[in-house]
Amino acid sequence: MVNLIFEIKKKREFSGLPDSIVEKVLFQVDNGLDDKSRVKEVRSMLRKYFGVFLTNRVIKPKDILNFGSVLKSHRSSMKRDYDVLYGKFKEVIGEVDSVVDFGCGVNGFSYEFLKNIFGEVKYIGMEASNQIVENMNSYFSSMEFDATAHCVDLFDLKDVNKIIEVNNAETVLSLGISQKRECQCFFCFQLVDALEKLERNSSKKFLLNIKSRMSKKDWLILSLPMVSLSSKSEFKVKRNWLFYFLNEEFSIVEDFRMFGERFVMMQVL
Repeated sequence: MVNLIFEIKKKREFSGLPDSIVEKVLFQVDNGLDDKSRVKEVRSMLRKYFGVFLTNRVIKPKDILNFGSVLKSHRSSMKRDYDVLYGKFKEVIGEVDSVVDFGCGVNGFSYEFLKNIFGEVKYIGMEASNQIVENMNSYFSSMEFDATAHCVDLFDLKDVNKIIEVNNAETVLSLGISQKRECQCFFCFQLVDALEKLERNSSKKFLLNIKSRMSKKDWLILSLPMVSLSSKSEFKVKRNWLFYFLNEEFSIVEDFRMFGERFVMMQVL
């Protein structure tokens, strides 16, 4: 198993993925195949799940300080006008102390827009590709932002929760006893589909885990792609199962469409 994972990750676009994710895909492949065929099949599946996002322009941007260019290089962020999007969030949420961004892709490069709208919020990004994480942390360090990215397998909820707990402790410490904590905001942009591709119903488990970490003040914002990556057609899927679940577990405050995505803003009941 270890040797197969090593062989699969020889391809640069997959070299930064956690072994646990590669292993999860490997278990989905017929173990009756020979090793060469299994490696080929897993790489094919990983390209389906991640390849469209892990292009050379994303993994090795020419200039990490050119945040606008980096955001336009990634399929999940290229259509967004972050001033407009974060402005919409501000209208609904008000003040925010920190943002935890799950499956963030290159979303951390939008921190300049986040800061313009919400001020100096603490930003924590979690992403499976270590190359992207390293790029974001270099950007954050160069700009001296209060932001950090972590390479995380989001199926490992212990690691996810540990990062959230550390973030909460640091946020409270930075505010001090004289300031009142406002709220924490959890971003899950285009994450549900990504989780479901790898493991059915895993998104419900993940969202319930976030819910267990939320206070009444906190917000969960998820987005769902409504248009194909080619932008030529709109998805017909309604995701009734997801919205039945969300209405059972959360209070949906805003539900709107923007930039080919459906954004759902929620709080705990």
